[in-house]
Amino acid sequence: MKAGIIKIHERNMITLIIIAAVLAFISGMSEGLNNTLLFRYSKFKKRFPKANDQFWEPSVSWKNKHDNDSKLDNTLFSFTTDGFHLTKFIRYWTLILSSTAMAFVFWWAIPFLWIARMAGFHLTWTLYFGKA
Repeated sequence: MKAGIIKIHERNMITLIIIAAVLAFISGMSEGLNNTLLFRYSKFKKRFPKANDQFWEPSVSWKNKHDNDSKLDNTLFSFTTDGFHLTKFIRYWTLILSSTAMAFVFWWAIPFLWIARMAGFHLTWTLYFGKA
């Protein structure tokens, strides 16, 4: 085996491709939810009437991050303070992990993850919350 090249068994390759696609899809869903919170909160509330506005409603929940005296909650752990930051955290990390998984298989195939991500976004933004 050449230095710096990892040989991956075909079954493991298929598993990595599936994992990468699922993570990219979740990233898109998270962005769709994030945009729904920002621009269609009434539709989110219609789907989830018992949702805690203090956590999910962006016009209210942003105060959670700034009302807390903890510097970690204001920076490193801001994703724990409200739905907006949580969905951003999920969006970024699932996309990073998806790209990393795909890079082990076919680095040039990473753009195909964009398709899976956009499918997740439109399923959430256009179909699920768009018709609410």
